[in-house]
Amino acid sequence: MYCQTFESLHTDCVFSPQGYFHRNLGRTVHTLHFGRGRYIILHPQPGKKARIETFIVGHDIEKGEVLQWIVEGGKFKASFLLPDAGEANTSDGLLISETVVPGFEFTDHDFMTPQILTDWVSKEQADELSWLVKQDR
Repeated sequence: MYCQTFESLHTDCVFSPQGYFHRNLGRTVHTLHFGRGRYIILHPQPGKKARIETFIVGHDIEKGEVLQWIVEGGKFKASFLLPDAGEANTSDGLLISETVVPGFEFTDHDFMTPQILTDWVSKEQADELSWLVKQDR
């Protein structure tokens, strides 16, 4: 489950097992509310392919899971569900809030395209990550 709350206090929830690659112009503070997931951040590097960072968001900090993290503007990020702690293959979802600094504007947000993915990472990496690129744009 992926939810965004907008200034009008309208909440738009999309029930999907993954959050597609997207980026914001501003710095974004992420806070986990419930669930577990894998988070992927692409860090652009001038003249090189992007560095890929991945980590698990969850409440088991003793195992290195993360409750809050910051993504600087201009970096693409994606996520997908993992089974809840102690569960075989079930998940009740993943709820993360994003606080964008200095503020969120739709014009400062975009989804990754297949072309951007192949420009940012190697062909092998693009093949592995392509399922996280939104196709129906």
